[in-house]
Amino acid sequence: MRTRELFWKRALDTFELEDAVAWALKELENSPVKPALSSLAGLVKPFNAFEIDTLLRDALQELGLVEPGPEAGYQDFICSHVSDVLAGRMSEFEACERLAAPYRVDLSRRELQPFWLLRWAVKDQREANTMTCASRATTLGNSSESKPKSWADGFCRGHRPHAD
Repeated sequence: MRTRELFWKRALDTFELEDAVAWALKELENSPVKPALSSLAGLVKPFNAFEIDTLLRDALQELGLVEPGPEAGYQDFICSHVSDVLAGRMSEFEACERLAAPYRVDLSRRELQPFWLLRWAVKDQREANTMTCASRATTLGNSSESKPKSWADGFCRGHRPHAD
């Protein structure tokens, strides 16, 4: 798991204790050995939430990383996916799936509601074998092609990505 994904999970309240251990293991592949990072990577279940939180904060500090606040992490999550769609690195369908997932956790994130609705509409339509995500999006008035562009022009304007 990349650092950016760890920050997203924490910002979107989908973080699990295993995520910190997985991140530390991945980080050890690319970073010099550091005490807190190594300790975090070596933890096994059952996990202690306080121990993981302390080690994660210490490991981030050892690596000179600063975790963004929840709102900045949330914006980075959305804008990264928008950027990937506009650059052709991710399909509209895949972005729709990924942007829908966190909505179930925080219903106040109104920006994600169209993707959550689309995901369920697509699931229903696939079971009926009739429509694609893009055609359903157009039917709902939320074209999967125009949404990323409008976000890039508004919500993501001036956004600076966080480090991977």
